Amino acid sequence: MSLLLQIFKIFVFSLGATCGIILAWWYIPNYTDHKYSIQSHPHFHPVTDSKYFNHWLAEHGLSREKNTCSKTTSLESDYLKQHIKITCVIFISNIKSAYRVYSSWVEKCDNFYFFGPNGDPFIPIITTTHSKYPWQRLCKSLEYLILNERTHLHWIILVTDDKFVIPENLRYSLVLINSTKPFYGGRIKSHINILYSQLNSGIVINVATLELLLQTNSLPCYLQNFYDADYVLGRQLVFHSVYPKSLLDENKCNRFHSISFTQMFSSYVRSKLDNYDLAAGHLRDKDGLCFSNTSVTFDMPDLTSKEMFETVYEYMLYHFRRTPLCYSASQYLSPPPYSEKIWAESISMYTNKSDENILAMTKEQYYKLWTNLTLELPQSREIIT
Repeated sequence: MSLLLQIFKIFVFSLGATCGIILAWWYIPNYTDHKYSIQSHPHFHPVTDSKYFNHWLAEHGLSREKNTCSKTTSLESDYLKQHIKITCVIFISNIKSAYRVYSSWVEKCDNFYFFGPNGDPFIPIITTTHSKYPWQRLCKSLEYLILNERTHLHWIILVTDDKFVIPENLRYSLVLINSTKPFYGGRIKSHINILYSQLNSGIVINVATLELLLQTNSLPCYLQNFYDADYVLGRQLVFHSVYPKSLLDENKCNRFHSISFTQMFSSYVRSKLDNYDLAAGHLRDKDGLCFSNTSVTFDMPDLTSKEMFETVYEYMLYHFRRTPLCYSASQYLSPPPYSEKIWAESISMYTNKSDENILAMTKEQYYKLWTNLTLELPQSREIIT
């Protein structure tokens, strides 16, 4: 009898071990982090098509035409700002990085909030939400926004302090999306069969998403885990069938990047056209997607780099104009500012020459002066105590 019992135990053990091996074999390929192919999920990325955007403008009594500017004008970006309100939320890990954000792009947001571990005399930093746990930091910050700043919220972008954001491009990418329904977007990644938007490229949500999380008790800020906070947020939203949208442009190019603007082009040079689509004329990122002309986020250079380009980015984006784009009918886009004069004003900040002296230079003198200046790029406007 004891022999039969031993044989039975061995049989049960062998059966259990075999089942465990089979389950593990099935579990690993299905629940490990695998490369997400955005092309295989077309419904995850709504496209901001210029055709539909022009239709939206027509509904507002406007249309786009080039080079027909009038003195009675308004910028397209200003017009979109009246309809799409962007709240920028920045999570601070280094105060110097926060200064760089504060001195460049953040003023283009409709309102902004800095969350971090310590206060600062120059930047308004909210410290009450800080925790050593990544999810608690993010969760408490979202909870703070919906409980204390509800009336100021419309669209929200969550970023770390090493990002450069172009809010104008974000408004353009969101203008056709229904803001009354929960929305969740950015650069998509997959982990343990959960699709989520990456915080290191920027996460876009709206107030409807925050209200959904709060009303359904889906912000468990008590959780003390070390999972990536963006993954946990994505997991919570999946429970409510809210999936990430990639916000690709009409060419299916990516708008959210985890590399710097300069790296995009240096990688292009290094690759020697290996990742360049000559037919479409687009550079490709590591996911095989092209870089959008209306990109929303990219990295700023590392703090250890001497090339702190955020001032240059800000200048090129918001002061330098190449081609005017105007509305017809009763409203127009304003003509671009006189670029040469703006260059002169910028140069005069770093020389003892007046604007008039700079503008009176020959092209050769002007070029030489500007070339000499660019040998030492302007640094960010850091605050000295």
